[in-house]
Amino acid sequence: MYDHIVTEHEAVDPSVATLMVDKESGEYIDEVTVTVTSSFANATIVYTTDGTAPTASSPRATGSVTLTFTSTTTLRAGVLHNGQVKNTITRTYKIRSSQARKLHAFFIAPTGWTGTIYCWAWNAQLGNQNYTGGTWPGAACNLVGSKLYNGLDIWEWDGGTVGDDIPTGIIFSNQGSPQTADLAFVNGAYYNQNGILSFATGDVNLDGAVTSADVTELYNVLLGASDTYAFNADVDGDGAVTAADVTTVYSIILGN
Repeated sequence: MYDHIVTEHEAVDPSVATLMVDKESGEYIDEVTVTVTSSFANATIVYTTDGTAPTASSPRATGSVTLTFTSTTTLRAGVLHNGQVKNTITRTYKIRSSQARKLHAFFIAPTGWTGTIYCWAWNAQLGNQNYTGGTWPGAACNLVGSKLYNGLDIWEWDGGTVGDDIPTGIIFSNQGSPQTADLAFVNGAYYNQNGILSFATGDVNLDGAVTSADVTELYNVLLGASDTYAFNADVDGDGAVTAADVTTVYSIILGN
């Protein structure tokens, strides 16, 4: 799912050093190496890699710290100043294996698009290599949520599993016409007619907030009580819906 990614900044105290991160939240292949740098060379950086808020007892570094992640990780870092953690930032890095990862995208169909939604996906850097059959309008999407988002249908294009090469562009259409403009492809992203929609990591029910209601929906999926949001329940991006996804959402809620 998601691909819905967290990039957060708390209110900044201008009297304290600020932090810069050289990698934005997003999806990376196999691993990602991230450097967090303070605007003051002698500032103490404290950080966590489990999504919880950093404290004075968290791992620390002076001036900068470089970390490598090989699995999906939520990094939170702040500046320790007079015993308090200030200017905290959050980045979430989803790690996918280059050997096999799910290629997919979601589309929220506008009112009036009542036919089957089709997807056309290509890579402009590889001679317009096509991932959707090569004949317009491409591949049919699957209806995964009927009237589920503000009364609109949610469709998913499932491109199977791939390695490093993924599309650079994508178009959605109502059985060929009307269609969206050429849109930049982001794996696992949610789109509407105008482009990418942003949902926070952990917003399982797509209501715009990460709350206990999302935990409830995860439990419903895990226990087989409801599969309404099963398509959006793999919060940690490891390819399966497990108790680890519940833990991730709890960490996000407590961290907020």
